[in-house]
Amino acid sequence: GGDVSAELRGGLAPGPAAMAVELRREAVSLLDCRAVCDIRTELERIRAAEMRRRKMAARLSAASRTLPPPDPAILERTRLLEDLLARVEQVAADIVRIEQRILVDLYQERSNGPGGNTGELIAKQEQLDRLYLELFHRSLPEPDRITVALYSPTPRSSYELAGAYLAIARDRGCRVRVWRIVRGPVAGVDSGRLVRLEARDSDAAARGAATTGAPLEAIRLDSPEEFLAAAPVEDFGIALELEGYLAYPLLAAEAGRHRFIDAQGTADSIADTSAGAMADHHPPARIHMRATMNAQPLRRVYDAKQQKIEDRALGKSQYWKGKQVARVVGPWLEEQLRTMAKDWVHAC
Repeated sequence: GGDVSAELRGGLAPGPAAMAVELRREAVSLLDCRAVCDIRTELERIRAAEMRRRKMAARLSAASRTLPPPDPAILERTRLLEDLLARVEQVAADIVRIEQRILVDLYQERSNGPGGNTGELIAKQEQLDRLYLELFHRSLPEPDRITVALYSPTPRSSYELAGAYLAIARDRGCRVRVWRIVRGPVAGVDSGRLVRLEARDSDAAARGAATTGAPLEAIRLDSPEEFLAAAPVEDFGIALELEGYLAYPLLAAEAGRHRFIDAQGTADSIADTSAGAMADHHPPARIHMRATMNAQPLRRVYDAKQQKIEDRALGKSQYWKGKQVARVVGPWLEEQLRTMAKDWVHAC
């Protein structure tokens, strides 16, 4: 007659039961995390304010006066918060129910094999992952826009990387603008497609070193796929401005040195990320100097000779035929984003 979960959790073999116990621990932790508690607190404040408003309305009505209706923005925010909280609580309740059913079956010496409830548990894990992303999204000041600029003295590496990011962004349904970063001044380009850039370092000497005495300007491309498929142009850099769900945390960690190794030799490309639009991007000072590039942490190695991509930050490597970087890197970025969101929720 005791608690089945308490009796069995100590020595479960791999299978649905162990998976259910771990998932239930996640769900309980989610219910008590700071992000969810903040939602409850905000809803309590909104409801208290609405109660005060109604009391005021009643007093004014008695005096033949009226109170303005509730703010539509507050009503919509309340609806969204209530919906999110309800989904968190429902998923947690579902997981507890599934765990109890699985453990009772196991306690009664029914199957704990790999089949059975595994699919149901995987579906609940996916729901949890989506909730982690939603909560993480709420915590960021500008989560849906990022500019990724690529700088390299060997443009083929930047083209390869830009093509991969463009494919990943398109696959996620992001709005993308691609820019050539060139030394100005630029003539004959419509002002709507041109952005003047300032080096990040405010020191005039540093700006001069960054631009070799000439200002940097970004030219928006009308046909980025066509441009990236052509022979590389000796520009100062290339940049992608992305707008889409959680675009910033997805790609912010791409900052660093990306090394491409192929039959032509070794080529490094520096990825520099910044929140916001291209107009808000400030290129790092002295970015094309060899010492500056070498000082950047090695983020990833794309080795066509050994046919593998090695991700130093994630500690992963995968077989690679030398083409379609996005097919390897895209899933890594999505996995990293899910982990980042989950870790943030449980740490906050």
